[in-house]
Amino acid sequence: MANSPPPFLFLLVIFLFLYLSPDPQAPIASRKLDRVLDHERHALDTLNNSTFGDLLDDQHTLNLTGLRKDHGFHWDLLDPVRDRARDQAGYVLGEDTVGLIDGSSDRRPLVYHNVTGFVQGTWRSTKTYAGPHLNLSAITPHGTYSSEEWTRNVTSAAGDIRIHFGEKDHGEPWNTTARRLVARVTIGEDTAYGNWWDMRLHGYHLEDSGTIVLTTTSEKFDGIFALPHFSLSKHAFTLGQELLNRTLNATMEKQKSGEIDDFSPWSSVVEGEQELFSLPHCEYVMYLQQHPLPLHPLESSAVGNGLAMKFFEDELRNPYRISPKLPPEMVMSMVAFSPDCGFVIESNGPPDVSPQEGKHLVGPKTEAYAIVARRHIILFALVIGSQLVLLVRQMKEASTPSTRSRISFYTIALLALGDGFTLLGFAFVGMSYEAITLILLATAYVAFLSAVFFEIAENENNANTTDNERSSRYGFGTVYFRFYLLLFGLVFLSLHATTWPSSLQAVYSTLLIFTYFSFWTPQIYRNAMRNCRRALRWDYVAGQSVLRLLPFYYLFAYPGNILLLKPDLTFLAALTGWVWLQVCALLSQEHLGPRFFVRESWVPPAYDYHPVLRADEEGACLPSGGKVLAGEDSGLANSSSPSASKAGESRDKGKKVFDCAICMQDLEVPVVPAAGLSSGGDADGGSAAAAALSGGLLARRAYMVTPCRHIFHSVCLEGWMRYRLQCPICRETLPPL
Repeated sequence: MANSPPPFLFLLVIFLFLYLSPDPQAPIASRKLDRVLDHERHALDTLNNSTFGDLLDDQHTLNLTGLRKDHGFHWDLLDPVRDRARDQAGYVLGEDTVGLIDGSSDRRPLVYHNVTGFVQGTWRSTKTYAGPHLNLSAITPHGTYSSEEWTRNVTSAAGDIRIHFGEKDHGEPWNTTARRLVARVTIGEDTAYGNWWDMRLHGYHLEDSGTIVLTTTSEKFDGIFALPHFSLSKHAFTLGQELLNRTLNATMEKQKSGEIDDFSPWSSVVEGEQELFSLPHCEYVMYLQQHPLPLHPLESSAVGNGLAMKFFEDELRNPYRISPKLPPEMVMSMVAFSPDCGFVIESNGPPDVSPQEGKHLVGPKTEAYAIVARRHIILFALVIGSQLVLLVRQMKEASTPSTRSRISFYTIALLALGDGFTLLGFAFVGMSYEAITLILLATAYVAFLSAVFFEIAENENNANTTDNERSSRYGFGTVYFRFYLLLFGLVFLSLHATTWPSSLQAVYSTLLIFTYFSFWTPQIYRNAMRNCRRALRWDYVAGQSVLRLLPFYYLFAYPGNILLLKPDLTFLAALTGWVWLQVCALLSQEHLGPRFFVRESWVPPAYDYHPVLRADEEGACLPSGGKVLAGEDSGLANSSSPSASKAGESRDKGKKVFDCAICMQDLEVPVVPAAGLSSGGDADGGSAAAAALSGGLLARRAYMVTPCRHIFHSVCLEGWMRYRLQCPICRETLPPL
């Protein structure tokens, strides 16, 4: 029989076939790119041949998608919104507002020239039409929508907004007063469903006045090409037109050369959140006015303020000394409207709203955010380090097979999953934010140690094994493989969940968090099934509970958290209550018995080391010599062990004294009279038995009786059984705790 070709050759042929085959979509993509470039050139030519005011002039028509008269957009909102934006600028800039807007004033306010960072706040709706009534088939003849429901359509009266700014250039030589600006806007409604939408807006930032104009762009709205027409003055229109003429041409050249592989580089859809089905969405035009900073200028002139801000921002970017003070936060007024959906929203703040109800949009610059993030991440690293210390102490406590068998694997797995999430999350974020990469990766390494520490200990303990033990260790390898597979699967699912609707995101995150904080539930279950208690140190249980809740207290109770989450004390109280219930269950199992809240038929039979002791009806001895377990019918053999030498001695009614063979000290135990458990006993015996049964629950935890009927102090026998599962007296095998 001829030898078959090696599998490698077969795989190589398949790889070459797939790699060298021409892309059938290439001609289609090329034709689409040509069509897109033709449309963009036409739109740019329209912008260059237009003048300020053509948008609302009945004698002129801007031949741009969404701006023609027959498209039905609500452009009658533009003038009122611009007037409102001028009013907001006048409130913060004062008497020089008109001169700053039209470029005739020499004074310059102290505002950031580079606004990279975050701002967030609340908004209110001031005007709303009945809703979008557009002929989408006429506006976008090449596009089809899978639903008539519009996204980003604000219908509530109030909500929250967060804006992340990223500037594309830093003062080009040909234009030192206007900068390209890209903003990721997250807007949410204050409703029971909590709708949230993410979108990307493009625009420009005028450094002299601190004015920002942004707009969305899509196949039904050429927002970026009409951006200068949304300006507050002719001066701003000229600056914006010059800026866009250069930047848009440069972007189109990159599209043509293939440097940019995107048919719509100005799309409002956030990168990585492309929709599976095409849905119509509302367009936005947004005006932001930066408030002056509480700084002292070098002199009251344009040159003085310009130099002051230049020195100040250079110091922020390249600090030459450590300053205990953080730079002032950015404060911005906002007014926005949707030309197709017909609503207007404004930020809440003075003078229309009291400072207690809102201070417009407030947030840190990127440099200040990085400083705060470093400090908070260091504190989080200390929390993880404390968890690691508790873990090491618990591992020393569980250093024997007897103690290790009491611990639930799933409890440790849930705790390790949380550390694994921290590891991967910090690693991903560290690759994106260069300013805090080092501290993030260092913290991720500490979380990595916490996640794999039990695996390392298990491998060291099994270094010298027999063949059967090696197969058991290989079984542990399978468990670890499944653990890491689950970890990476949950991480990728969580990343994908960021593209889900806000309601589904809330359900998923809540379910994931409460599942993670159920880490003591498997231990409670194992205690009940094995009838064991004190599997974990109490400092470990309390410490891990508190330390793992601390980051969530920071995120949901501290308004200045680095994730910019809103405080949610109700959710935090529910989470704390759930962990507290689990700890109380473990505490009750410690003192009242592992199965005190479980029906006997629900769990397998297990030996009880803390039985009810009753006197022997025939006067025989108790442990080692008497009947021990209430209700047992099996005969008990006599014993001549030292532990029974004082079995008949009694210090008080209903109590007996024995010798503990481990510590050689007296052991006083409660005893139920034998007559009290029989049907023919007298009233005194029955009352004594009832009192012993009801009040001796905690007293029974002080002693332990082995299956061979030897009695010891609980502390003594538990310490012995950590190393040997044999009776200290007769060497009979003992069931594990």
